[in-house]
Amino acid sequence: MRTMIIISAIAVLMFSLSSCIIITGDLSRDYREQKPRNFYFRVGPEHNEREVFSFIVRYPNRIEIEATWSGSADELALILDGPGREAFYAKKEGRSPLHISLNVDDYILRQGKIWKVSVVNFKKSGWAEGRIRVKFL
Repeated sequence: MRTMIIISAIAVLMFSLSSCIIITGDLSRDYREQKPRNFYFRVGPEHNEREVFSFIVRYPNRIEIEATWSGSADELALILDGPGREAFYAKKEGRSPLHISLNVDDYILRQGKIWKVSVVNFKKSGWAEGRIRVKFL
């Protein structure tokens, strides 16, 4: 009877260990991955007309933002605002497409996790309709 209990305990232990081996591994990359975000915008010819979109950065990584558009507006501005600053983190003006890239480290994340990306028509002519894509690398 005692031998049978020991064998049962060993079997349970072996099953538990094999289950742990199956479910453990390097899941950190999958766990920390954030899916890209798409935001669709339309801005008109009024000076300073803008659309602002919020998103969350959960982990230290590089943010890559691309704005593409069509329409009669020749140039737009793409602006990235984040936590812990009065001024923007990045700004780019020009023709489509516009790109911004920024490395976000632990220090910045301690300031907060909510970010804003804006597309602005600083000119007084033309309209634009397009997409902002935010990727986390």
